[in-house]
Amino acid sequence: MSMSPEKGALPHSDISRFVGRFMRSGLPLAAALSIAAFASANPARPETVDCTKADISAEFAICNSESLQDLDTRLDTAFRKLELAATNKPERQKIEREQASWTVRRDACKADMACLAMRYQERILDIDNGTSANPSSLLGFTGQ
Repeated sequence: MSMSPEKGALPHSDISRFVGRFMRSGLPLAAALSIAAFASANPARPETVDCTKADISAEFAICNSESLQDLDTRLDTAFRKLELAATNKPERQKIEREQASWTVRRDACKADMACLAMRYQERILDIDNGTSANPSSLLGFTGQ
């Protein structure tokens, strides 16, 4: 008893030819390059605090405060806009360095809710106004 393909099914050789033409068409390469370009255009950036992974006192304080979570979300939105406005790699690197520096200052607040709120408000103001990485002097604050 011979096994014949089901009615309407393509023989193996036709499938092989289709796959070969598809691979030679450049579509898989184009898709891979598009994904790589998107990934490099959107570098890793700080996300909002993930409360399921909080492991320092500042993060626990943020997770236990609705107002700080709201500020964290506002900062994330402002940061996304700032990233989109960056036109080249040096600008993106500067933004990432500024954000990392700000995160250190935020974390230095530990569980001090007023300090954390001030840090968030400073950073949001900084991004919205395009001022320096440490705008606290604009607000009259000089210490932690």
